[in-house]
Amino acid sequence: KVFRAPQMPRKSKRYPPEVLDFAVYLGIDVDKEEDLIWIAEQCLSEELPEPWTEHTSSRGDIYFYNSETDESTVEHPLFHKYRMLYEEKRQEKLISSGKFDQNQEESFQYDDSLKPVTISHEEVLDMAQYYDVHPQHECDLLQIVREAVLVPLPWMFREVTDRHGNPYFYNEVTDVSQRIHPLDEIFRERLDRRRQVVSPQDHVSAQWQVFFSSAGTPYFYNFITNQLQEEKPSSVAEQMVEDQILQDHRSCVLQLLGPKPETTGSKESGFDETFTSDLFQDEKLLELIDEKEIAEMAGLLEMEVADPKFQKFVREIAEDRKSFEDVKQKFTTFQIDSHRVDSKAPESFKRRPHPPPPAPKRLVFFSWWFEEAVKKYIELRYDMEAKNFQIILNKSVALRDVKIAGRDGEQLQCWDLFVGQKIDVLGKPTTLMQASHSTLMWLEYHSRRLLKKALEIENEIMQFKPIPDIIHRMLQTRNLANGNLSLRWIMRHISMLTTQLYRIKPSDAH
Repeated sequence: KVFRAPQMPRKSKRYPPEVLDFAVYLGIDVDKEEDLIWIAEQCLSEELPEPWTEHTSSRGDIYFYNSETDESTVEHPLFHKYRMLYEEKRQEKLISSGKFDQNQEESFQYDDSLKPVTISHEEVLDMAQYYDVHPQHECDLLQIVREAVLVPLPWMFREVTDRHGNPYFYNEVTDVSQRIHPLDEIFRERLDRRRQVVSPQDHVSAQWQVFFSSAGTPYFYNFITNQLQEEKPSSVAEQMVEDQILQDHRSCVLQLLGPKPETTGSKESGFDETFTSDLFQDEKLLELIDEKEIAEMAGLLEMEVADPKFQKFVREIAEDRKSFEDVKQKFTTFQIDSHRVDSKAPESFKRRPHPPPPAPKRLVFFSWWFEEAVKKYIELRYDMEAKNFQIILNKSVALRDVKIAGRDGEQLQCWDLFVGQKIDVLGKPTTLMQASHSTLMWLEYHSRRLLKKALEIENEIMQFKPIPDIIHRMLQTRNLANGNLSLRWIMRHISMLTTQLYRIKPSDAH
C-alpha cells in the first residue's frame, strides 16, 4: 500500500513506517541507504501534479486518478521522477567513495544492469543457420553469432512489416528502405575474417558456452556433443559466467554503425574553431551555405554580415547541415539499389530469426506491509505449468500448491496477475507491489501484443462510427514496462470491441 507521509518533523533519523514502505518501493535499501530515505519522504510530501488526485478505495487502499485520461493506478505519479533522483544520488555516493568508475559505459552504471541477459542456445543455433555457420565445426565463431542475436538495431533504422508480413528496414536518415538487415554485412565480414585466423584449438576450447534462462539461471551447452547441463564443466574457466554476463550487456548497447549524434549548435560545440572568422573567406562554410544565402539571411534578419551574433547564427546552421551530411554519407553504403523497398520480397529472401517471446516458468511478485513497526514480506510465485501458487512469507516460510481465487470466485490465472493487482492471500488483502525482471518482460510482451490487436479493431470500428479511443490513449500514456496493466482487462476489451465490430460488419469480426 502507498500512504502519504504525515506533516511532522523527523526525530533522530527515525522515519514513520509509511515513509520506509515507500522508500523500499523506490528501490532504496532502508538498512544500508538510510541517508537516502529523505528522497521518499520528499516525494510523499510533494503536491501531486495536475490532473492527478489521490483517493482511497472501500478496502482502504490508496490509488491515484487522472481526470484527463480517466486512468486509475496504484503507482505514485511522481515515482519515476524520484526514482531517477535516487539513482543520481546513489551514483554520486559511489563516485565519492571510489567504488564507481566514471569511465565505464553508461549502461553498466547500476547493479541491475549486471543481471544476466536472457538468451538460449536455440537462439544462437537459429542465428548460426542464418549466417551459414556450422556450430559443430565452427564453435569459435559462435560468440560473434551470439552478439548478432543481442545487438540492437542501429538507431537510424526501424523495422517495418510489409502487407505480406515480411520485414524490411527503413533508414530515417537517408530515407531508404532495404530488405537486408543493416548489420548483416558487418557480421558476415567479421565471420569471414575470423575463419581466416582460427586454429583447431580455438574450436575445441569454445565448445562449451553458458546461457541464461528467463529467471537468470545459468546453464551450459556443448555445441559439439549437444550436451546440456546445469553444472559448470570442469574444463570451463571459473570467470566464464561473469565474463559472459558483462560481454552480453555490452552487446545489448552496441551501436555498430556509430552512436546517435548529439544536438549541435551549442555554445560548447567547438564550431568556432572549425571555421574562420570571415564568413566569405571560409571555404568549408561556403560548401554548406553559399554567399547568396548568407546575404539573404542577413537581409531578412536586418543584421550586418560582420555582426558576431549573425556569424554565430550562420555557423550554427552550417554545423547542423554538416552533421546531417556526415551521418547521411556514413550510412549510404548500406542502401539498396532502389530508393524504395520492393513491394514483394523475392523468393530467395532469407528472414533473419527473431528472438522468441518471453516464456518464464513462473511469474514472481513481491509485496510487504508493516505490523507493529516490523516489516513483513510476502513473495508469490505462480507456476505457469501447474497453474498454482507458491507463497513465501518473510523470505523463509514456504507454502506450496496454493490456489488463490479472485473476487469472482474463479481461480486466478497468469492473465489475472499484474503489478498493482489486489488479491486475497491467506485471508489478508494484498497488493502486488513489484515483480521480477522476467515477469515484467512477460507482462510487457503480452500487453503490447494484446493492445496491438485491440487497436486494430478499434481503428476498424472508427471507420463506421466514433467510439472512445481508449486503447490509443493507453499506448500514449502508459508505461508498459511497469507491468501494471491487466491482461485480463485487455482480453475482455477485445471481446467487447469484437462484438461491436460484428454488429457493424459481421464479415470482419473474427
